[in-house]
Amino acid sequence: MSYTRHVIFFALCVANYSFTMESNEQTRQRRPINIKPFHTPETHETSSSNYQERMSSEQKTHSLTFTEDDIKELKMVFKHSPTRAKNIVKRLTNPNFSTNYSCSSFFIGVPGSGKTSLAKAIAYKLQKKAQWENQFISSSEILGEHRNETAIQLNKILKTISASPKKQILIIDELNQLLEHSSSKNHDTDATSKTLWSFLDRQNKNRNFFFIGTMNSAENLPQPFKSRIAGQCIFFSCLTDKSLKNTIFRSKFSTQFAQLDNSIDDTYLTQQLDKLSTCTGRDLCNLATLAEDIYREYDQKSTIIIINKQHLAEAINEYINTLKQLKYEKIEETDEERQERFHKENLEAQEKHFVQQQMIQLELQHQTAGGYSLTGHRKEQVAALISDEQKQIFDDMMQSTRARTAAQNKGGWLW
Repeated sequence: MSYTRHVIFFALCVANYSFTMESNEQTRQRRPINIKPFHTPETHETSSSNYQERMSSEQKTHSLTFTEDDIKELKMVFKHSPTRAKNIVKRLTNPNFSTNYSCSSFFIGVPGSGKTSLAKAIAYKLQKKAQWENQFISSSEILGEHRNETAIQLNKILKTISASPKKQILIIDELNQLLEHSSSKNHDTDATSKTLWSFLDRQNKNRNFFFIGTMNSAENLPQPFKSRIAGQCIFFSCLTDKSLKNTIFRSKFSTQFAQLDNSIDDTYLTQQLDKLSTCTGRDLCNLATLAEDIYREYDQKSTIIIINKQHLAEAINEYINTLKQLKYEKIEETDEERQERFHKENLEAQEKHFVQQQMIQLELQHQTAGGYSLTGHRKEQVAALISDEQKQIFDDMMQSTRARTAAQNKGGWLW
């Protein structure tokens, strides 16, 4: 019986194997297997022919578009911009305007001083005069979460732009966010800064490419980068020209829907705007919006906004009070300063903990046999083992504890 069972089992295995092979063969005949490589290297011709497709799906989302209102504002910004900024357009549209060509410019200044607006104005001028394409990218769009991810993102953008057969202007807003603290072990900007400056070095004589970077500050940029941009910086500051401030503010009320009352002449307007200790173009835009809001508190039905002296005075006072509450003049702490402060606070906390433990240990070592705390001469001996600096640290640390204990002894609580 045992021999018979083995024979039957063997026969079933052979039959099952034959059936499986036949089924697999039929399956292969019905559904041929296509094996594709994970990555197909692109030839130069393929890269050039697919450039427009990549731009439409990836980079064209960063292209600037300009409405009629944008164009009106950008024209005014460009008109009142520094001469060196205007010369960028002349240099890029007239090959004979300059013998020494540089492919980049850096706008540096306080927030709201017009850096970004001017960069957009230049992009508009180049687009209109010479059909330059533009790419406008905020630094926050490039910043990555993992190590060197920012450099990789930036490198992809630069490669795509350099592959373009057309003239390109690239604007990176708040560029300093990508490049600051490159030498710090707590930051990952070394690779990013090298990626950008090596690219700009390669493009330095390319008259079909131009780069503009806007920055609030350039103090913390890597030294090799500073050496490259030293002759390409245009600095922006707060507005000091009174007539220019009046012109910018009046431009916000020169439409059929918003106007300034005739009683607001240049003398009165100058007096009011001078109340702002510092003033940027952004301040004037914000002030105009606030004046409209105040007008609507008095009149919600009128289709035309007419700002009179009362509306303007209230807007100025409220704006000044808001800046005080926001502590606008306070300089923001840098990452390095913040980390240094955290480190100092941590060391102080460790010192306090050490002194506290030291005081407790000394008292335990000199306690009497009955377990009572130190008194008299023994207490003075223990105190002599503690430095004056440590005593001061301990007293400062115990101040709130002693106050809370005293309040509890009186029958109350002190939180």
